[in-house]
Amino acid sequence: MTVPLKDYTLFTPYKLSESLELKNRIVMSPLTRARCDPVTHEAGPMQVEYYSQRAGAGLIITEAVAISVQGFGWYGAPCLYTEAHRDSWKPVVEAVHAKDNVEADEQVPEEVSVSRLTKQRREEELPEEKHQDLAQIMRSYVKQRDLAVVTTLKRSPQ
Repeated sequence: MTVPLKDYTLFTPYKLSESLELKNRIVMSPLTRARCDPVTHEAGPMQVEYYSQRAGAGLIITEAVAISVQGFGWYGAPCLYTEAHRDSWKPVVEAVHAKDNVEADEQVPEEVSVSRLTKQRREEELPEEKHQDLAQIMRSYVKQRDLAVVTTLKRSPQ
């Protein structure tokens, strides 16, 4: 017996929260593609194309972003600690929403601590954490969250 694709639960709406219903149950996991500008670390036309091609997913979890200069650790990855970084993601969000999708989200990557890397990206002994370092990391996350909230504008009701 053959079941039409439209009858699969995967393609039915899913209420993720009180304020967010996905058009289907397909979720695109975060995939860092090393396509951001290697100097400015801003999103560009390649991200617009990449994510808009995948706008059929019910939810897109965008790639990991560095939240500070100290948090950057891989080539071609995006950052989100300046207004320029934030603004570079707006065309991506708009392109995905134009294809009738839901908003993007962010996920914190599990990376090797940048304090353990030399300029050649080799692991070294991890220095002792200092309270002021932790406070700065927390401030960086708060700033990144605030920038991300502005970038991932909610879709207007139709």
